[in-house]
Amino acid sequence: MRLYSLLVPVAVSQTKYRFKFLSAATVLESASELVIFDTGFPDGEELVKKLHGFGLHPDDFGWVFNTHVHIDHFGGNHRFKNAKKVLSRRDYLFQKRWSDALLKTRNKLSYIERSFPHLPKRDVEKLIDFLVVVQKSHFRERYLGDPDTLVWVEDKPEIPDWIRIFHTPGHTPYHLSFLVKGEEHRVIITGDRVPNRGQFFEEQKNFIEVDMDRSKAEKSERRIRRYAEEGKNSIICPSHDRPFWFRGGGYLETNPCELI
Repeated sequence: MRLYSLLVPVAVSQTKYRFKFLSAATVLESASELVIFDTGFPDGEELVKKLHGFGLHPDDFGWVFNTHVHIDHFGGNHRFKNAKKVLSRRDYLFQKRWSDALLKTRNKLSYIERSFPHLPKRDVEKLIDFLVVVQKSHFRERYLGDPDTLVWVEDKPEIPDWIRIFHTPGHTPYHLSFLVKGEEHRVIITGDRVPNRGQFFEEQKNFIEVDMDRSKAEKSERRIRRYAEEGKNSIICPSHDRPFWFRGGGYLETNPCELI
């Protein structure tokens, strides 16, 4: 099996504050399947360019797995026309209702503070600025992909047998993570439960915390750590950073990385 890491720069400039960050997608290639976990922001062709750089094409993928329905995680789904898109129906419906309510409410400050009770006061205004623009301009059902290709986890679909879905609520109520177990390696795709390496090892705290339920988020992170501890060579694939080794903490040395 081969693991590819794709980091795509995102810049949101229609806001009062300028937002720049990296959105990560993880590709796993087995002998018979080509799979991508999360597909980044909808704007631009950067994700496709990254794939082409590895000799890959969106039409060759059989599966897309989404950790949750935030636009920087499902925005590129529609580019993978032949792939089945696996995501949570409950997460989609929750996010749609939440987004509609945010745009309609007059008191957006109160709405954000209720939604993210642990968000530091200094970050509330920034988050409102970002979310209102992004939800209004980018939260579109068409970015999920053709409805005929959507596969809901609640329906217990048949998926490649080397991929395990597990629930990691906290960031959103129905957030998902994915576990891939090989003979020697274990890969955990965490979505926004682990945004980057620095926060996982408590080395930095400069990423805006947007957990909707902190206690559930902490429980979910403990579950991820437990799964990682059970593996001999566990790799963590965060949502806004490169993959790194659970033991030792170093980033993967090669891209793509050959796994056993």
